[in-house]
Formats: sequence, C-alpha cells, structure tokens
Amino acid sequence: MNLRRPLSGALIAAAALAALAVPAGAATTKPKTTWLHQTLPCATGHKSATVTQKWRGDTLQKSWYTNPCATDWLDFSWCQPDSQSDCSLVQYGPHHKGEIDLEYWGGLVPAPQTCGGGPEEVYLNGVVVPEC
Repeated sequence: MNLRRPLSGALIAAAALAALAVPAGAATTKPKTTWLHQTLPCATGHKSATVTQKWRGDTLQKSWYTNPCATDWLDFSWCQPDSQSDCSLVQYGPHHKGEIDLEYWGGLVPAPQTCGGGPEEVYLNGVVVPEC
C-alpha cells in the first residue's frame, strides 16, 4: 500500500484549513492614493499658478503650490465651520513656490490682503503678519 498519497492529501487539507484561519484584518489593503490638481491662469502672460495635492484615502499627505505669475498673489483663505470671524489667510507672492500643509484650494488675487476688517491671522509667503 502507498502511504504517500493519503499523507500528502492530509497535508494539503491541513494547509487549506490553516489558510482559512488567518484573521480577517490581516489582509487589509492600503487606501487608494489620489492626486488632485488646480490650475489658475495668471492675469497677464501665458502662465498659470498650480496647486497639487496628494491624498491617501481621506488624509492629505502633501500639497505643493507654484506661483509663476508676475503680479498675482496665490491666496488660501478659510473660516472655521459655523464662523465668519475665526478665519485665516495664507498668501504667496509672485514667483514663489513650495510645500503647504493645507487641504484648501487657492485663488489668485491682484494684491496681498492688508489687516483690518479681514481674517484674524494673515500669512504672507508663509510668515505671519504680526500687526493683524
């Protein structure tokens, strides 16, 4: 009698049962990576400011901006939910680029925001304006 066949069959069955015993959470997949792009044409010339965001699932990983415009300022402004007074503003001047940790889309404005009647916090080229 050939004992190899029943023994190999038993080993295959045991391996199949072991594979089924793996915890359900052990085989999770990574969240999908999504790239979002915003293009804002400059007021003059044929260039555009851009904002690029890298998301993994619903979490922002990184965000970059480039403002090649000659005169326009790249403007990121937002208010806290249910508030018109708890607002912030970050602006980057002409010919400026870098990384920014914001989940908001930008816009172009002809001049930087001045303090008074505006947001509580104003940042120009990433530096807080202390007079606000």
